[in-house]
Amino acid sequence: MGRRFVNLTDRSWAELGPDDYTRREEEIQAARDRLDALKSRLTIRQIDIMERYFWHGQKQQSIADDLEISQQAVAKHIKHIRGSL
Repeated sequence: MGRRFVNLTDRSWAELGPDDYTRREEEIQAARDRLDALKSRLTIRQIDIMERYFWHGQKQQSIADDLEISQQAVAKHIKHIRGSL
């Protein structure tokens, strides 16, 4: 049986039951565990680039400028990060 994610757009918050909250908390913890596992395979620099690029939406060139590296180096880090997923 596949995982069923709680789609909060299907129902209002008032309609959610205790099982929905428990399931959602389990999903959040599973995502945190996967993120921790990913981070354990990355360097500090790659984690920094991952956060800037994927979470904050910073452009590759902007990251490169901030870290004083080439845009191509940032692209290689991102490719490695994606390969580690």
